[in-house]
Amino acid sequence: MLGVLSAISKNKIVSIIEVIFFIIYAIPDFILAIFLILIFSIKLNLFPSSGIVSLNHDELNSFSQFLDYLKHLFLPALSLSIASIIFLARFTKNSIVGILEHSHIIALKVRGIDTFNIKLKHILKNSVFPFISLLTFIIPGLFGGSIIIETIFGYPGIGNMLYKAIIHRDFPLLIGVAFVNVVVIYFSIFITDIMYEVFKAGELNEKGD
Repeated sequence: MLGVLSAISKNKIVSIIEVIFFIIYAIPDFILAIFLILIFSIKLNLFPSSGIVSLNHDELNSFSQFLDYLKHLFLPALSLSIASIIFLARFTKNSIVGILEHSHIIALKVRGIDTFNIKLKHILKNSVFPFISLLTFIIPGLFGGSIIIETIFGYPGIGNMLYKAIIHRDFPLLIGVAFVNVVVIYFSIFITDIMYEVFKAGELNEKGD
């Protein structure tokens, strides 16, 4: 949605936000994680800076325990995903801008077809295919970059587990982590193939109608 808004909107505020996102994208993940801790944990005191649960986690009810997990997960997940979000937004914007220059889009505008229908039925549907293909690379990349982030936040995730397995020469655990990574890669390929076929089938049915 950020990429779509950036491509369609001519608002100056959107342009300023886009520049800010470029600056954030240029910051390495581990430095961004430290900034997030300084802002959201130390200054604003909104989210915890480390661990997976709070000290009083066992005293909370089920819903509060669930929220406690989410609060501890927010900053590590944001540190890992924000670069991918900005990259996808930029890629989506470039894809939509290219589609806007196609001859059939210009012909639809000349015919007087509603601009909203053009954007929804033609531009967005055509721009989704490059977006889907990128998910194959981004989803496994989130796991590969998690070791440093989990170390900074003290989060006991799969990256931290891999680091400890290497230090202690725990080869069965190394094989298990490698197997999980392979499953994630094949799962991301499987999901992207399904999404591509679903959107492709929808496009063919629309043309047939």
